[in-house]
Amino acid sequence: MRITLGLILAALLLPAEDAGKLYYEWKGAADDDLYGEVVSNARDVDNDSFSDVIVGQPGADEQRGRATVYEGQEGEVVHTFEGEAAGDRYGFSVSDAGDVNGDAYDDLIVGAPGANGGAGAAYVISGKDGEPLYTYAGENPGDEFGFSVSAAGDANGDSYDDVVVGAPGYDTKKADDAGHIVVYSGKDGEVLFEADGDRAGDKFGFSVANAGDTNSDSFDEVVVGAPFAGKKRKAVTGGAYVFHVKKRKLAYKFYGEDDGDHFGWAVHGAGDANADGADDVIVGTRVKPGYARLYSGRKGKELHTFEGSDSDTFFGASVGGFIDFDADGFSEVVIGGPIDRTARGKTDLPAALVQVFSGKTHGVLLTLNGESGDDNFGSTVSGAGDVNSDGFGDLVLGDDYHGSRPGRVRVHLGKAE
Repeated sequence: MRITLGLILAALLLPAEDAGKLYYEWKGAADDDLYGEVVSNARDVDNDSFSDVIVGQPGADEQRGRATVYEGQEGEVVHTFEGEAAGDRYGFSVSDAGDVNGDAYDDLIVGAPGANGGAGAAYVISGKDGEPLYTYAGENPGDEFGFSVSAAGDANGDSYDDVVVGAPGYDTKKADDAGHIVVYSGKDGEVLFEADGDRAGDKFGFSVANAGDTNSDSFDEVVVGAPFAGKKRKAVTGGAYVFHVKKRKLAYKFYGEDDGDHFGWAVHGAGDANADGADDVIVGTRVKPGYARLYSGRKGKELHTFEGSDSDTFFGASVGGFIDFDADGFSEVVIGGPIDRTARGKTDLPAALVQVFSGKTHGVLLTLNGESGDDNFGSTVSGAGDVNSDGFGDLVLGDDYHGSRPGRVRVHLGKAE
């Protein structure tokens, strides 16, 4: 992996006074870089008490790919990481990794599903100095290992944060493209847990995330999406699965409503949305007009369904959580509704949107819209932590197709009193 440090993109710092105020905007350098295709909270990689963010651009440099880390306090570039070879698609997935090595600096994980001839790879990187800590590789071409990556929290209770990697193209002995996920120890890099999809074509591991501590046992769980799975033999509603890593067992299975919903396209821990002492999960779809469901981590029951309203948007195609946007003690969720690209050119297209919903009331706290029907605003969303250290959770939002221009990433502030 080639590593370059320095500022490659300009940051625009704007004053922040109101909820949802634009704080930073970064723009890509080339149309095909896919800058902003994926964004994530990076936690605090430089240990300055301000949350940072990481942005992937898997199309950069003939799909060699790139990931850029920005610090929250000033919006400057902290690290830039690049793939090893053209076609690696390094930066296709990015996430914080927590503090995997116990040095008090938060670390990072980046996926490159095109590496090694399509077998894929994932890289755990030190937030402190940008040096590689662990490198993991897929087993066979087509596995697309690293298609999804995430922090896994402290899944085994050793006080070191762990990571999870998805390989949706993985073939089991009985089923092609069933999919596979692996949870790795942050302490020593060893495998803690593995799981496979149930049947051919499920694409289990298409999305992965830390679910938080869903059962209040002091061990974190993981949530995995399989958007082509189904409860019945021929159903393709999509599914999502919560696993107890420490206990090595499945906690819950959730399925979509109808064939083609692609339920599990996006998954995320939602934090403790209902303030019952256990973390919850949110699962998104890729169907028009779309929906996302919030589930109780403690009981596995549906808490709420958030529904899209426009037939040209994929509401629920991106979801995020672990955000206390209004500092009320309840975790909020953020949901993206990008526009169907095949509909572009229509004169009556709506602007894509991102909405923040209260965990307490499920009501809308904030709606942000794209500029036109020709962008991809809302295609990727995440909590940004607290980038300005004001006590309110903030947002980082990606738009990898900003009209005919290179992609962009925006950071919006949480609610200010």
